[in-house]
Amino acid sequence: MSAPFLFIGLPLIVAILLWYYPQNRIHAFLAAGFFCLGMMVFASVAPIDRGFALGPLSIPLPSVFIIFGRRFILAANSRTFLMLIFFFSSAWFFAACLTHAQRTFAAVGIAVVSLLIAATAVEPFLYSSLLIETAVLFTVPLLAPLSKKPRKGILRYLIFQTLAVPFILLAGWASSEVEINPTNEPLILQTVVFLGLGFAIWLAVFPFYTWAPMLAGETYPLLAGFVFSIFPLVVFNNLLDYLNTYGWLWNNAMLITSLQISGVIMVASAGLWAAFEKNLARMLGYAFILENGFSLLAISAARDSDLKLFAFLILPRMIGFLFWSLALSLLKESNSLELDKLSGLFRSKPTYAIMIVICCLSIGGFPLLAGFPVQSALLAKIAQQSVTVAGISLLGSVGMLVAGFRMMAIFVNNNSEEWIFSENRISMIVLGVGLLLLIGLGLFPQLFSASMTNLLQAFGKIAGI
Repeated sequence: MSAPFLFIGLPLIVAILLWYYPQNRIHAFLAAGFFCLGMMVFASVAPIDRGFALGPLSIPLPSVFIIFGRRFILAANSRTFLMLIFFFSSAWFFAACLTHAQRTFAAVGIAVVSLLIAATAVEPFLYSSLLIETAVLFTVPLLAPLSKKPRKGILRYLIFQTLAVPFILLAGWASSEVEINPTNEPLILQTVVFLGLGFAIWLAVFPFYTWAPMLAGETYPLLAGFVFSIFPLVVFNNLLDYLNTYGWLWNNAMLITSLQISGVIMVASAGLWAAFEKNLARMLGYAFILENGFSLLAISAARDSDLKLFAFLILPRMIGFLFWSLALSLLKESNSLELDKLSGLFRSKPTYAIMIVICCLSIGGFPLLAGFPVQSALLAKIAQQSVTVAGISLLGSVGMLVAGFRMMAIFVNNNSEEWIFSENRISMIVLGVGLLLLIGLGLFPQLFSASMTNLLQAFGKIAGI
């Protein structure tokens, strides 16, 4: 047995079993949730490269697994990443128990997580793009059930994610050539261009981001939130791994400048469009773009210091998207998600209304909420390099805050004085926990700072830790 087989192969086997059994939707989600939770616990204690004793037997647990000549490596420094992805996957499966998400989400979701972990572990790096593309193909039946005709957002999502693959493959080939001939300026330029285009398409960088709000508006919110959270975590991990492997790229001023320009355009445009958006689900898509933009800004600002701010952005993002998409899913089961049809929502579904507003404000960086400490620190660091970039980025955050306050004004606007509660008690409790997490993380961000910093151990050359 090896660590890659345990954390990649075993989830695939479980995914196949869950595809056929159990038939009960809730049981499938609970089984998937507890399995991912168990994998998270085991990842925290697994003696990778040391092995463990099972009675009189000594079972080794090497970090390398070789299949068809390809090496999959999950060393001890991958522990935090594994814990993070399995924990939030379990949270998504448990949340699905409260919604009308289709039963196949349990099996397909675990298979997607397994493929994405494989994409971070495979060597050579080129094969990661193929594994990510396979994971994208797995999500399509979830986002567009076979009983319905795929809509434009789904098709654009599939097209753009597929278009990224050849650019990443070309970037990998060019990078290998540059390692052989580091003075070849045209080849260096080609590498930067291919790499930039590949990751720009993957991360929905302007102008490749039209699919994100369309996808969010066309699909079940919980499934869209799952895609918006898990995929960027892996893609950014691969981007940092690429920069860590090819150190000359990290020192390339053109690439870092491109990351900064792309990030500020994404933040500003997403905030602007969110401020005028009338559909709550599409706002989730603009939040996805804004968060990716801030992550790019954090990487570009880390060249002269460290990547800690990038790591600190992850937890508020994951929590915000989880509870925002859950609240939208619960609301969609009995209401339209068009903002002009939700007047007075606070008098019938106050917990849903509060959770949607708080998640939006948190992602916009409102004080005392989870997104504020890291966003304020990031904007302060960017201002030291460029006041203009920091100012434009701040406008993007303000746009998301305006969207949150617009929702709040409509939710509380009702001429009737009658209160008609129609919320599930379990859902209220779960969303209440999410509210406490967002506020607690905003008040005490240092509680998780050490664990998130450990996420950067795999990128020792560029992490600055």
